[in-house]
Amino acid sequence: MQLRHLSIFFSLLFILISMLLYKSIENLITYSIATTSIYIKFLSISLFACSFFELIKNIFSKKDEKIVIAKNIKKFSILIILLIGYVCIMGYLGFIISSLIFLISTMWLMGYKKIIQILITSSIIVAFVYILFSVIFKIPLPELIILEGLLWR
Repeated sequence: MQLRHLSIFFSLLFILISMLLYKSIENLITYSIATTSIYIKFLSISLFACSFFELIKNIFSKKDEKIVIAKNIKKFSILIILLIGYVCIMGYLGFIISSLIFLISTMWLMGYKKIIQILITSSIIVAFVYILFSVIFKIPLPELIILEGLLWR
């Protein structure tokens, strides 16, 4: 499939979504405060405008590039498997351990071979995300539950 055709399709899709969002606000006005409806109207109009300009740009574009999902399909497939595994093990191992495993594996897969740098970088990323969500935003992240039965007996 051509990138230009896909861009046109998604522009039209987002124009439709913005129109549906704007239309759905009429029901919300009776049940909600006015500021919420103004905010949602602003978002829908902004989405419509951006999608419309993107549509015009793609219609008049002369570039016809092909879509390339991945240059190395084997690495891409392994990355998808790692991502699915990350989501599956997060419920058991918690955010910190599963994120460390995922980041280390992904960096190794992408060609980084200096293990000390990988460990330091992964630890900093996980610590930053943990502090951002758990401490600053007070959003709980998945915790380690695989040993929960052993620790609380």
